[in-house]
Amino acid sequence: MATENNEKQPIYRFKVPCVWQMMGYLTVDVPENDKDLAWKEAERIAENCNLPANGMYLDESFELDSEGEPMPVPLTKVSCIHYYHQNNHGQKFNHVLMMSGLLTEEQKQEIRDCCLNGKWFVPDLVGLPSVKNPNKIQDVLCELYDFKEQWIPTPENWNSPETIVNRFQKAKYSNRAFRLSPAQPDGNR
Repeated sequence: MATENNEKQPIYRFKVPCVWQMMGYLTVDVPENDKDLAWKEAERIAENCNLPANGMYLDESFELDSEGEPMPVPLTKVSCIHYYHQNNHGQKFNHVLMMSGLLTEEQKQEIRDCCLNGKWFVPDLVGLPSVKNPNKIQDVLCELYDFKEQWIPTPENWNSPETIVNRFQKAKYSNRAFRLSPAQPDGNR
């Protein structure tokens, strides 16, 4: 599937098969201190044992599988909402919400209109993981700072742009959101 990189260069993504070897150890118990007996016991149980858990890759063994065939990976352009919260020490923690589809300019504006002062929101009111201040008494307002689009492998079971807009609309008049001061997004007064 062709997509566009920076809206100019087509991109085609494929999974190309490859193979490599691993080395590990099989632990066997034998009645005597005899390496040959240990080897025979390992051969006996090797057919029915699991792969070693303590294996390691053999560095020079990686190669493309010439008998396999590359498989196309469908890519979809999705919208992302970038937002952050700030702790009491001024550190910003970035978050990204991706959705299955693209937000229209009208939907982006509707989301902004649903936020306090056009940018502040309480994450769990719109279906995102909750963020609490360190004393865990109060919700933390997050700041919406950007909408972006990117190409990713086709998502499954992600929320649609309509669902996200609907959640922001429902949260618009929440008492929990208005209790927090946008001047102090960490919830401290």
